[in-house]
Amino acid sequence: PHEVAYVGDEPDIDASGAVAAGLTGIWLDRRGRGGRSDLVRITGLDQLPALLAGDTRFGAPDTFG
Repeated sequence: PHEVAYVGDEPDIDASGAVAAGLTGIWLDRRGRGGRSDLVRITGLDQLPALLAGDTRFGAPDTFG
C-alpha cells in the first residue's frame, strides 16, 4: 500500500480516506478551493508525473518521461 497513490477530487472522502488506508492520498483540486495543508494537492493531472517522480517509492524518476 505504501507504493500506491490514490488521486481523487473529494478531499475528505478520497485523499483523507486513502491516507487512512495507508496509501498516498492526492487531492485533485481542479476548482482551486485550497485550504487543506494536511493533504498533497494538485490542481491538474498534468502535475501528477512530476509529483510522483520526486517520490522514490513510485519507481525511478527517469520512468516518467
